[in-house]
Amino acid sequence: MILSLFDVTYGPSAAHAVDFCAGWTDNNGSFGGLPAGGSGCGRGRVADGALPQPGQVFAFMKGESILRAVFKKKEMKAKIKMLVLLAFAALLPAVPAHPAFAGRVVPGDVLVVFKNEPGTRATAASLEKGTGAFRIASLAASAGARVSAVYGALSEADGEGVFALLHSDVKSEDALAAELLARPDVLAASPNHVARLTDSRTPNDIGYSRLWGLSAIRAPEAWNVTTGSGEVYVAVIDTGVAHNHPDLRDNFSHTYSRNFHEDGSSGAYDDVHDHGTHVAGIIGAVGDNWIGVVGVNWHTKIIALRTMGSDGTGGISLTMSAFEHLTSILQSNPSLNLAAVNMSMAFYAGYTPDQMYQHPYWRAMSALDRTNRAIFAVAAGNEALEVGVPAPYDDPSGEEIFSKGDYAYPASLLGINNMISVAAVAEDLSFARIFSSWSRTCVGLAAPGVNIWSTVRNGSYASMRGTSMATPYVAGAAALLRSAYPNATGYQVKMALLQGANHNYFRDYTAYGFLDVKGALDYLSGNPGAHQDVPDIHEPDEPDILDDLFGSDGGGCRSVPWGISLIVLVLPLPLLRRKR
Repeated sequence: MILSLFDVTYGPSAAHAVDFCAGWTDNNGSFGGLPAGGSGCGRGRVADGALPQPGQVFAFMKGESILRAVFKKKEMKAKIKMLVLLAFAALLPAVPAHPAFAGRVVPGDVLVVFKNEPGTRATAASLEKGTGAFRIASLAASAGARVSAVYGALSEADGEGVFALLHSDVKSEDALAAELLARPDVLAASPNHVARLTDSRTPNDIGYSRLWGLSAIRAPEAWNVTTGSGEVYVAVIDTGVAHNHPDLRDNFSHTYSRNFHEDGSSGAYDDVHDHGTHVAGIIGAVGDNWIGVVGVNWHTKIIALRTMGSDGTGGISLTMSAFEHLTSILQSNPSLNLAAVNMSMAFYAGYTPDQMYQHPYWRAMSALDRTNRAIFAVAAGNEALEVGVPAPYDDPSGEEIFSKGDYAYPASLLGINNMISVAAVAEDLSFARIFSSWSRTCVGLAAPGVNIWSTVRNGSYASMRGTSMATPYVAGAAALLRSAYPNATGYQVKMALLQGANHNYFRDYTAYGFLDVKGALDYLSGNPGAHQDVPDIHEPDEPDILDDLFGSDGGGCRSVPWGISLIVLVLPLPLLRRKR
């Protein structure tokens, strides 16, 4: 129960007595015998033993309940207007640290985008501790929820709404999301889905040729042009990275790395699983150092953003926190060369791609995407399903990762310009159809994804398989291109990767074929002024604008007539896929 405005008369007595008159903002319960929806007066005492000052948040007692308020103006021994931010603390327990997520959503959590007030634009500063923070707390309270997180940088970049994570102890996440979507002051709302890793479920045979993938994508030829740059960054949203690994430490950025999972694991952004370290090694294990392996880039800077725990899962709210962090970095560092965001993860949900326009995650990705600074390399998934169409059956594995009628996200998303979804290829250059998901309209490229040898924790190396392993080849290729062409936009890099691909392979499973990093460099060299600006984002009811050789530049997934392939880009996911 949350109080809105109320009057207080108090004096500097030893007991710090507080007389107040309050008005309710919700329709649950009563306070001091007052009916819901009504107003009245009561008496309490200042709980912190000192009279509050103007603008200070303080606590006072009513019976056994602690209420917190903030002074709006200074009037000693007079009536003062205050806004209650938190009420009945005993009834509103703190949101727990993120545990291992067994289900498909985080119970009680909802991501929401509230509309800005007419004529205003939210700023990160106002949402942190200004009037914007008070407004969002009040809006959450009116829905019977509390604010767990506000994404200020994303809100400022979006320009139309305020991104927040809400939690309710009394309403289910589905009920709260439905209630919010029905409100005129809400742009988008969704439960906080759980993301899972997209590596392999079964161990791989380490007797195979260990670095076959680099030759397959023509990296050695590209290295004649560039071996990478320590001025180019790649963000890895994953389980963390073992930054002290001898093959990674010289290519690691402590400055920008963060841990968002907060599950009590030791180390801030240290890997808790091996998955993130394996991905990082494919992108940028140090080259020409006489040890271990080499990444697509001999030199680069890895940003570790840990959003998943040791079981390979994490709520999409944590991924949004990573987006928030990256958006803030790009806003404050206009010259920072962030080439790619790697997201080897996936989730399934019953929303259609058109309905995902009302998902806070889509808006968050769109806000980051509109900076046109980096590409998003995203795993297609390991369910051997067609991306962009509903799953034809329930998950046969018994893990209940997806249900009949679910879509794979973010690979099925529409309207994101700078994302590429990636499928997996085996060492004999056959499509990894035993596990890799696919689509001729929603999956952009195929890349090596079986028997991939790379870095893991404790200074070791291991082989893994999955679309999780294919995805960092594309992210690494983007960084290699940006090292040669540091002023290229995100959209230019994306188009070079798609148009420079080997179009003779895997066109039954992808829109553009097989990753060819040398071909991408050649395309960018031959088309230096092309594709600098992103096209307009298509709304769900608008037709695609078919540009270039293969189709829509709008990003994401679109159905087209047989024989026409679309540019397929993909967003970061709300849910990460368990190890495959």
